[in-house]
This record gives sequence, structure tokens and C-alpha cells, in this order.
Amino acid sequence: MFEHIRSIRIEGDRADGTAEVPLEHPMLADHFPGRPLLPGTWLIELAAQVAGPLAETMEQDRWAVLAMVQSAKLLAPVDLPAHLNIEATIVRRAREIITTRVTAWKDDITVLRGELVFALVEAPHGTEAAVRERNERLWRWSKP
Repeated sequence: MFEHIRSIRIEGDRADGTAEVPLEHPMLADHFPGRPLLPGTWLIELAAQVAGPLAETMEQDRWAVLAMVQSAKLLAPVDLPAHLNIEATIVRRAREIITTRVTAWKDDITVLRGELVFALVEAPHGTEAAVRERNERLWRWSKP
């Protein structure tokens, strides 16, 4: 499970979250020897894990699925271990398509700016266990 989000707070059309990525994560062992860095794809995924629940507030009983990375600018390398602050805001809604603007910081340095587009889809029949797990994860993330 790719779970590094530690907290999330949603208020209106904005979400703030934090993430922790440890130095010793086995998937990052070779990225890069001598200077461990967080891959840009992980940074975008962490931003999507904050922006997705925000998008889901627009329509009850729908899941936000990352449909497109409209834009993503990696502004600085992220050395590991990393504590990240992530902000997402809704900038457009067109039927079941939600566009969010995301920004991520490590310390006081902006490391990511972008726009992520989500499709809101109905949870397929037979996914009740996954829905429960997702709801439990969101509950854990939103605890003060």
C-alpha cells in the first residue's frame, strides 16, 4: 500500500494535507545512491491523494479517479526523508470532471505546482470492502 499521507483537512473548496516519506522505503533504495530523492511521480501521487478526497466532496457516493495530469512543474528536488505540506483547491467543475490546483512544499521551498483532473465515478458493485477501507483511511487522515 502506497500510504504516506499523515493528515488531511478539507474546508469548502480547499484541502490541506501532510505526508511523510521515510529514507529507508524499499522502493526508493536506488533513487538515487548517494543522494536519496523522492521521485516526481510519487510527489504527484501524494498531491492526488490530497486532491482526490477534496474532489469527492462535490458529489456524494462517487470516487475521484485521477484522469489526467493537466500540468505538473517540479520546482526543486525533494531529499529524503521528506515531510511535505500539500494544498489542493478546486478550480473548475464540469459535470463529473473536477480540476484541482495543487502545490507542495518541503520546509519553506515550493517543490510542486500543477493541475490534476479527476473523473467522478460510481463505485462498482462488489467493492464494498474497498469503500470501507477508503473511508477508514480518510477518517485516520482527518483526525486532529
